[in-house]
Formats: sequence, structure tokens, C-alpha cells
Amino acid sequence: MWVGSLQQLGADLRSFYDIDTEYYRLEGKVNWSKNEAKNEATEQIAQLIDKGFAKLETIYNNFITNGPAFKPYQSDGKDFPEGGNMNAEWPMFQANEHNNGHTDAPGPRYGRTAWKFPVGLGWYSSPVVEDNRVYIASPGMYATSFCLDLDTGKEIWKSTQNHPLFGIYKYPAILSTPVIQDDKIILREANSHGGNEGQARHLVYIDKKTGKTLSRSFAGHVDYRTQNAPVASNGKYIVYPFGVADIYKYPPICQNLNRLICKDKTNNKLIWDFNVGDIDALAEPVMSEHQVFQGTMEGYLYAFNLKPGHSGHDTVELGNTEEKQLIAWNFQADGAINTKVTRYNNRIYFGANGGSVYCLDEQSGKLIWSKKSGPC
Repeated sequence: MWVGSLQQLGADLRSFYDIDTEYYRLEGKVNWSKNEAKNEATEQIAQLIDKGFAKLETIYNNFITNGPAFKPYQSDGKDFPEGGNMNAEWPMFQANEHNNGHTDAPGPRYGRTAWKFPVGLGWYSSPVVEDNRVYIASPGMYATSFCLDLDTGKEIWKSTQNHPLFGIYKYPAILSTPVIQDDKIILREANSHGGNEGQARHLVYIDKKTGKTLSRSFAGHVDYRTQNAPVASNGKYIVYPFGVADIYKYPPICQNLNRLICKDKTNNKLIWDFNVGDIDALAEPVMSEHQVFQGTMEGYLYAFNLKPGHSGHDTVELGNTEEKQLIAWNFQADGAINTKVTRYNNRIYFGANGGSVYCLDEQSGKLIWSKKSGPC
């Protein structure tokens, strides 16, 4: 625990490396040796623990005196560009539905830390910004999301969910990037106990102004070890990967996320449900007004029509079968697609584990160019 805390604070732990390595070597001898060899290893590991705590105390004192081991670069501000919109919004991961990370805001002048706010354990969701407020999810057991003031980092509200069973592996954590939908924030729960019959299996709709929970609706279980619970919305529809997993069931069920679910924006009416194959939790669906784009571990990128039979592109002809009405196109890459794609200027950009970066036409899915860059 002490090592983890020091690591999160940014303390220089390099001098602890040899002690840590030796501890795990001796731990193996304690577990597998017998008789005199076991006793000798036990005595050695006890002495090493004392040495380790002494070293951590030295590291802590050095941190208090000198601060973090690595400090972020700070600019002198001389070449800072003029103009820009300081009120520019950042309502989703990578800024907008095109995921191009572009903003009209001029950016930080000096690179100084404006404020910090503790949110709990590490995870892969991102904050979103709207109307001078920052919305963040938290994997904590009590507070599961926060709303902060953009200028000061001060807490405006925090939300929590009430559940009958309290426990670190039972109580739902929030591991999704918040989705802003009108006057609501949508979050997705995750944990390990109970699978699709446990407590952590919902989309949570929260009042954007107050943090009050408005509703919770079934979306399927996501194990917390994925460190991300994917969900996306374009304001009309909501889409998320779905799977069945319960490692505590007998026999255990360990199915990956392998189905893509499309529902209305309230998550109450099912539009379609399609088995696309294994989906990496970091390969979040990306939505346009009429379509959703989803990569798979088998290396396929799919473009699905949110409303079957309606692609939003007048030049695209769809087939008559139910599957062709749903799938606008698919493209096979040279390896697994385990991150979300980027939409920009009627193009789809993404990388695959085979080492290639691709650019596709958004309407047809046809390859425009690809470049081999080494394993991704």
C-alpha cells in the first residue's frame, strides 16, 4: 500500500527496485522450500521487510523535501498564440464525434498545473467538459462520479448509487467516460461479482445539474479488470458492447464482450442486437448521426446503420436481407482493432495490431490508403 501511494504521488522509487525483486525471489523460496531451507528463507525475508520499510521511509522523506521525481515542462509563454475561444467545449473523449482532438481554445500558456482532484484508482475513462463544468467518473465504492468547476477544480456535486450489498467487488464502480445527453449524464457500471445478475450491470442516468440519479437500466456486466466500460450516444441512440461473464458462477462464464447493442436514447427500447465477435473494451463504438463504427479483435471494422436500411448516404445501395440492411459495410485489417476509430472529413482512421494504419471512405468502407508502421 505504501509503495502504491508513493508511486501515485510521483516519488522516486528506483532505489527500491532491488529490494522488491529480492522479496519476490525469497517469497518463492518460502512457498516452495521445505524444512531448513524454508526456515532460512523465512528469516531472510523478515530481515528484507525491515530493510524495505527503512528504504521507503528514506524515499518518503526525500519526496517531502524535493517533491516528485519528474516535473512537467513549463513554458515561458513567449510563443503562445494570440486569440482562440476560451469558452470552447470538450463534451466527449477526443473533443467531438470525429474524435480529432481539435478545439478552438488556445490551450495552456505555461503548462503549469492549475488544480488536482483525487478520483480513486487508475482507469481508462476520460473527463468531459461543458459549460465550465468538468464531469468525471470514479471507480470508488462510495462516490461514483463528480462534477467540478473548470476554473478551480472545486467539487460542485458528487453522486453515489445505493445498493443492498456493500463490498469492494460487489458495489458498482463507474469506469466509463461520461456521455452528455441533453440535461443528463450517462455512465456505465462495472465490477466482478454476480455477472449479469449482480449489482454492477446498468447504465446510470444522472441529472447534470444536481448529480441526482434519475434512473438505472440494464446494460450487461463489465468486469472491472477491463478498466473501461464502453458506451456511446449521439443523442438519438445509445450503443454499447455486451457480453456474459460471471467468474463466481459454477461453472464459471468468461465470455468476452461480443455483441453490439443499439437502443433508443433512454436505453429502454431495443433497436438491434448483433454478434460481431470479440470486442476490446478500449475499442469503444464511434457514432455519427446515422451509423456506428465498431472494431473487433478478429480485425474487422463494421459500419452499422443505427436505423436498419437507412445509412444516411443517398449514394449507398443496401441489400434486401436483414443483415445487409443493418451492416452498411465491413473491412478486414491485418490484425486486431483494439482502440476506437477516428472520424474526420468523411474518412475513418484507425490502427490494427498487424502494424498498419488505415484510412477508409466513411460511406463505402473502401480503402483510401494504408501505411505499415510496425506492431500497434
